[in-house]
Amino acid sequence: MTEPQSKADRGQPYKYRALESPLHIRLIHLLPDEPDEDVRLRISHELLRLPEQPSSLRLSWKHLQTTLPAGWEVVETIEGRYIFMSESNDTSSGGEDENEESDEENGIIHTWKHPDPAVDPALYELPPLNPAQPAFEALSYVWGRQRDPVVATVEGERGESLGSIKLGKNLATALRHLRYQDTERVLWVDAICINQNDDTERATQVLRMSSIYQDCSRVVIWLGPEKHDIGLLFSELAHIGSQIEKTTNGLIMSTPDTTDFSWWQDDVPVDFSDDVWSAMKKLGDRSWFHRLWTVQEAIMANRDSIVQSGDAIISWPLFRRAVACLLHKNEMPMARISISVMRSVAKNPIGTTLAHTLDAYQGRLCSDSHDKIYGLLAILPPRFASEIRPDYEQPVDELYKSCFLAITRALSRWELRGCPRNPDEDTCPSWVPDLSEVDPYGRKISHHYASGCSALHFEYQAPNLLRIVGLRFDTVKSVSEKTFDHWDDGETAIRAIRSWEPECSFTDPYPSGGTYLDAFAATFIQDGRIERRPAEGFSLEHVKDRFKNEFLSTASTPVSRLTRGDMLEYVIWTRSKGRAMVTTERGSIGLACTFAKPGELTAEDPRLEPLVGWQRVSLEELGRDLTGDDPEVYEFFRNMEDGRIVNSDPRVEPEALKCRGVNLETFVLS
Repeated sequence: MTEPQSKADRGQPYKYRALESPLHIRLIHLLPDEPDEDVRLRISHELLRLPEQPSSLRLSWKHLQTTLPAGWEVVETIEGRYIFMSESNDTSSGGEDENEESDEENGIIHTWKHPDPAVDPALYELPPLNPAQPAFEALSYVWGRQRDPVVATVEGERGESLGSIKLGKNLATALRHLRYQDTERVLWVDAICINQNDDTERATQVLRMSSIYQDCSRVVIWLGPEKHDIGLLFSELAHIGSQIEKTTNGLIMSTPDTTDFSWWQDDVPVDFSDDVWSAMKKLGDRSWFHRLWTVQEAIMANRDSIVQSGDAIISWPLFRRAVACLLHKNEMPMARISISVMRSVAKNPIGTTLAHTLDAYQGRLCSDSHDKIYGLLAILPPRFASEIRPDYEQPVDELYKSCFLAITRALSRWELRGCPRNPDEDTCPSWVPDLSEVDPYGRKISHHYASGCSALHFEYQAPNLLRIVGLRFDTVKSVSEKTFDHWDDGETAIRAIRSWEPECSFTDPYPSGGTYLDAFAATFIQDGRIERRPAEGFSLEHVKDRFKNEFLSTASTPVSRLTRGDMLEYVIWTRSKGRAMVTTERGSIGLACTFAKPGELTAEDPRLEPLVGWQRVSLEELGRDLTGDDPEVYEFFRNMEDGRIVNSDPRVEPEALKCRGVNLETFVLS
């Protein structure tokens, strides 16, 4: 229903009426007009009726796999479609298929159709979208600067003025481009549909964001005016996106409809013109890709959603598939960092851990530090998200502390690690991650896995103490002075890395095995060797060769700078920026926060004895998939006596370690 108001002068501010219930939302009816005319709109209150999910015959990926003939497998794309694959060129089981492509070089068949024609398509095809009622589009955009606002008129049913609303210039430009000339357009726009002067309503509506962006008819992603050859770039990206698919497990592959079999291959270069590369870099600079709230808005967007810049439009699924494809290329010019920025909203973190999600988006901008949590609620693990109730009156440090304690208690892991705080400048406990930092130090800390699959035993003592059980292992001996940050150039980065070289010979034996060169090279990729991460790792020999030939001060063909176009150099840059090299009394080396000091302690798990009285349990045996509510480092164990299931190795429980004579201590963190 349209919001009733007394007739008001156009120059008077529009007066909001409270929503009838937490289930109600406001919608704007963007009135038709010519492109250059002032914005006019109506505002209505609507009970958002979420769609009833019709009964579906569609099988899960696991169940569908059981219906396939020998030699076939099925994968699921990020849009939810199934692709059937076979490494055999014998298509006799499925017959001819016009939606089938064959990669002759690799002997692989991809098809949208089940290889057994007797299988009902309803068992695997995507059902049609079923949006909420009343139907509306949700706008994803950036507020931008609110100086010199543009005035929009709010009208009643009969065209009378009910007052005015001030719009930021970016929103006003978007609405002028989005309105039709002959009929109204129904939209949800946060700046208008939420009373921004009512903190209680803001907190309530934050909890509705998931359903608003997920159940609308489509999301319109507004990037700003059309400029910098954006139309040409969209055309190129649409072509790439139409040639490949990305699967839910991260695989880039040719689509069954492809006309070009080469796009999915990592070693096939991208032959863009200089104008297109320039447009790509400028696109990555657009504010929409750097704001926090846009992340969940894009991730919730359905397959009908679009990306729009001025009058240039590209399908959202084509856009994100193209970005994923480009980022997987082995060689990329300086546009890689722009593509990486785009990829961070094009990927789907749903189902990943809280630590991974916060780590991925911690550097995004928002005007209120509370929103580092609230702005991601729709995509956070359900068990954690259900415990958060937005409260903009709560001190930010208290919010971050409660988040840390909630996830640590839930997972029995220390997974939520963010930016180290400067103890000389901050009164907040050092163990509370500072999620408000735009450019956090040492991202991807969780990739180190130094504590392995062990539970964290801790006790919180209000207000600021954390008592943890651990093992005294080694003491920091020295901390390098030289470091580099995200915004430094490649010359500064390579100079810092060379200044971190150990005083001993690289051929000397390392305390824990191998040589110092092994340890030095592994440190810069956080030991992300291919044996540990088959999908994204590097072989240690390859990394060592690059260091010996290019990166070390004694390199045979030394480079003068790191570049972000090379994948390995990009990984080294992002994993070591903002950190310092430390050495320990026993001769170990590693990267730490710049606030580390000589005399501080490090810790490491003791080596383990055979597993007695317990057995490892796979996810398949548990009858479920891994979810974001599980730890990032996980193994499941079943007690053979009482059937108990735990998510940490029982051999590193405090009591088990004490029985082995390990001298554990309680460390008090403040």
